[in-house]
Amino acid sequence: MRSTGATPWRFVALLALSAAVGLPASLAGQFTPRAPAQRQRPDFMFGRPHVSLTILGGYAIPSATPNGVINTQLPTDQALTFYRKNFNSAAVTGELAVRATDRLDIIMDLGYSGGKVRSEYTNWVDNNNLPIQQTTRLTRTPLTFGVKAYLWSPGRSIGQLAWIPAHWVPFVGAGAGWVWYRFEQSGDWVNFQNNNVYSDTYRASGRGATANVFGGADWSVSPHLVLTAEGRYSWAHAPMGGDFQNFRDINLSGFRASAGISLRF
Repeated sequence: MRSTGATPWRFVALLALSAAVGLPASLAGQFTPRAPAQRQRPDFMFGRPHVSLTILGGYAIPSATPNGVINTQLPTDQALTFYRKNFNSAAVTGELAVRATDRLDIIMDLGYSGGKVRSEYTNWVDNNNLPIQQTTRLTRTPLTFGVKAYLWSPGRSIGQLAWIPAHWVPFVGAGAGWVWYRFEQSGDWVNFQNNNVYSDTYRASGRGATANVFGGADWSVSPHLVLTAEGRYSWAHAPMGGDFQNFRDINLSGFRASAGISLRF
């Protein structure tokens, strides 16, 4: 019978395969790379937060508009086509809050809202039988100071260091301060002494006292990040200066609905 030189190598390969198959699982595990441990963010803060910064965006709805200031002081045949809803506009607010007690914040708010609308004379047209039109702009910039009271604790302390935020918490508050406004009307006008049509711009600006009440809720996304929603009503009046010196005070009161984010520190 003829022998070949490949037999010993086949025997060695068979032994190696048997050893690999019979390798204990515990030993094989020593050669398996381990996945790096996942670092989890803590669901608490080291100590109760002392300061929060909030940015809110929303919608402002004036309760009275220049329609109530201008039209009621003009003869009926000189009135302009204003509608209250036309002065609804976007609004933005920044808030700084300092924690006074576990459930009370001292706050400062700075806001801005403004928009423009088109109007025309209700009973007059030009020589081409076209509307005599104007553009009216109104902006409001309130700066207020107040307090925000949470209806229950925004979080709880665990031991001496850890503070765990509540999932959500409602709040109410009130404030007072000042509001700056700018009122401008530009376009075409009727000279009622000779019925001529001319172009001009009239402006008024000033400042008045304001007060507000508000309510809403906070939802904790993380110990430092909060989603917030709020409804606020403000009362405000200011003198009509500039080109409207003989007009009564402008009513700057209104409602604002807004939502945004807060950062706690």
